[in-house]
Amino acid sequence: MLAIYASLRSANFDEIDEELVRLETAGVDGLHLDVMDGRFCDEVSLPIDEVAPLRAKTGLPFDVHLMVERPEERVAEWIDLGVQRIAFHLEACPDPGPLLVRIREAGLSPGLVLLPNTPVQALDPWIHQADFVNPLGVNPVDQTGYDEATPGRIRQLKSLRPDLTVQADGGVWAKTRDALVAAGAGELVGGYPIFSTNDYLKAVGELREGTVGES
Repeated sequence: MLAIYASLRSANFDEIDEELVRLETAGVDGLHLDVMDGRFCDEVSLPIDEVAPLRAKTGLPFDVHLMVERPEERVAEWIDLGVQRIAFHLEACPDPGPLLVRIREAGLSPGLVLLPNTPVQALDPWIHQADFVNPLGVNPVDQTGYDEATPGRIRQLKSLRPDLTVQADGGVWAKTRDALVAAGAGELVGGYPIFSTNDYLKAVGELREGTVGES
């Protein structure tokens, strides 16, 4: 079944307890955490001291996307927090093999992320060491819009490793969802499609079933 992760960066942190209950009730498969250090890309987002109090508030899995320089220096604190998955950028770690092993040996699921302008083939030496790959649909570094080549990149990844779980993240909404899934995405990260509506249950169901509206 297609997995749906809610991008917590879009949540209302002034009402975070209520947000977590709504997301649990809506049946999301986990919470996607875009962790930005202000150096790999300009934005600062979801520092660990902001996320840590949430761990005790929900049993939902935490899916951490490290958009940081030197991810090898940051993974320990997230492992200690009790997250379930950690993905980091190939662009920030030219030899990701040891870090993938470190994450897996800690009992977590390791993943790799590619910026839209990084060739899929650059992943080839490590593609069998990652549990999942996220070929970003939107570039957080140069803040461009949705890259229409994303479904093709997903197909490329699946051709390199048919059993690979591919996560679609960035620009996931009504006009892109079906093409991403048809290309082979097994997970969708939703921010706008979920948090822009008052009915999270409906929004998550539509993402999962493929009848997403534009509201």
